[in-house]
Amino acid sequence: MATFPVVAPIGRFIAERNVVLGESVEPSKVIFKILDPSVVFVEGEAFEESLRELKIGQTVRIRLASYPDEVFAGKISRFSPTIDAQKRTLRFWVEVVNPSGKLKPNLFSEMNIVVGGQGEVLAIPQEALISTEGESFVFVEEKGSFRRADVVLGARDDRFVEVKKGLVPGDQVVTDGKQQLYTQSVIARQGGAALGGHTH
Repeated sequence: MATFPVVAPIGRFIAERNVVLGESVEPSKVIFKILDPSVVFVEGEAFEESLRELKIGQTVRIRLASYPDEVFAGKISRFSPTIDAQKRTLRFWVEVVNPSGKLKPNLFSEMNIVVGGQGEVLAIPQEALISTEGESFVFVEEKGSFRRADVVLGARDDRFVEVKKGLVPGDQVVTDGKQQLYTQSVIARQGGAALGGHTH
């Protein structure tokens, strides 16, 4: 019985080994699976009533329980050719560049798919938004003080809302403490005082 060296075609990581030392193998047997962690594919499911909103190349925001404060962005790369007959869902895959290696196989993730827009949009967390008396606005931090910014809104999901007007990229919006700032702003308007403080 002859032995032959097996050389991996790429210098990555072994994700799965299907043989043991000394075992005989057939030419058709998959003996190793090699993982390239620099790019990963995240699998998701969408209900059939949402399919008209989805397309190849669409932006998807991904959150992991292990990194709750980080958002990983990717794009839909392909769809399953068939719908699950019982769940009425369609599987899809999102390609994500993963230079940090934080995204690993078999991690559970939450996806938010950006729909109804063209190209990149400016979006803020839902919890930063204040809506009252028909107006929508946020508070923006600037050099230790805060200003109110009225905003025009667009598409939204359960975490983010698109801002079409009123903010620019880089604006730091307040989430925690926004209600306190709103109360202070009402008092300031009534009494003519300036809005300040250190709430974040």
